[in-house]
Amino acid sequence: MDSDIKQKEKPDRLTPEKIKFYKCLLEKATPYTEEEVEEIGVDSTDYDIDRMLAYNAKWLLTQYGLL
Repeated sequence: MDSDIKQKEKPDRLTPEKIKFYKCLLEKATPYTEEEVEEIGVDSTDYDIDRMLAYNAKWLLTQYGLL
């Protein structure tokens, strides 16, 4: 039942370990731009995993005001 499924709440902050990890991902590769992600498409498997991880790390750090 849908009512039984609880959504995970966003934590108030990221742990220092996660912040360090996400920043390392950004140092490892240049993140994709929004336009590049749109070109790749949702179902595509034809992308550079390091750049996609950097894109996600950048998004997360931005959401928490750390960039």
